[in-house]
Amino acid sequence: MLRNALWAAASTGVLAGAWWLLFRQWPWVGAWVTFGVYVVGMVLAMTVMQWRTTRRVKR
Repeated sequence: MLRNALWAAASTGVLAGAWWLLFRQWPWVGAWVTFGVYVVGMVLAMTVMQWRTTRRVKR
């Protein structure tokens, strides 16, 4: 359990460091990636919600 938490913290720190470097070097790339992740997340959330409601109606 503790090892998983440490692993998650380490990977998050590495990701944050890479993200910070990316934003420092190429701010527009970081902005586009952030926007893309946001859009994908929104679409995914909508799809899941739609799928859950349609599945509920069919049963």
